[in-house]
Amino acid sequence: MGCIAVQWDVAGRNCLVVGAGRTGRRRAGVLCRAGARVTVVAPDADEVDFPAGVVLERREAVAGDLVGRDLVVLATDDAEVQASLSKKAAEFGVLVNRVDDGESGDITFLATRSAGVLTVAVSTGGASAAASGVIAEEALSAVAGEWGGLLALVAGERARIQSSMEAGAARESLLRRLVDERSRAAARSGEAALRAHWRGLWEASIAGRDGEVSA
Repeated sequence: MGCIAVQWDVAGRNCLVVGAGRTGRRRAGVLCRAGARVTVVAPDADEVDFPAGVVLERREAVAGDLVGRDLVVLATDDAEVQASLSKKAAEFGVLVNRVDDGESGDITFLATRSAGVLTVAVSTGGASAAASGVIAEEALSAVAGEWGGLLALVAGERARIQSSMEAGAARESLLRRLVDERSRAAARSGEAALRAHWRGLWEASIAGRDGEVSA
């Protein structure tokens, strides 16, 4: 697979999960919490294993279940069923995630961990799902403390700059400086220090002295 990492807004998307094992349950939950319309088809599906809003159909999946879906997660332990439904999904233009063979599907689920607006996503290329989760935890722990407070404030400042300055090199330079090492150092001293630093950046940019802000 020639993969790229993207975020996909699944709110309102029609998603099918075939299989109610641990991975199928987990991915159904992820999709449901993101606002997707999720149907789980599996003979052994139990409603206590799924969040409210997930539609359960206790039976074997058939090709017709794929019609009108945006995504199908194939999470059974039957290789023939996985292969057959994957082929049919391709014919119907439905994106496929296969838990048994990620490289034969269209998408993979990355290990993600979030804190506020910050999300860390990790893939090990199928080498180890467990390792992906551990690495995501460690990565978030390493950056959330410093970046959490900064990101909580930077969106508003970024919007103000974009609405006040014409697009161009000066604006791009100022936007980069909102999150550079000096801004992060100011953030470690608190919101007031960060806003004072940003005010200095803004004033220097307006005066045509981009980057000439005292420490």
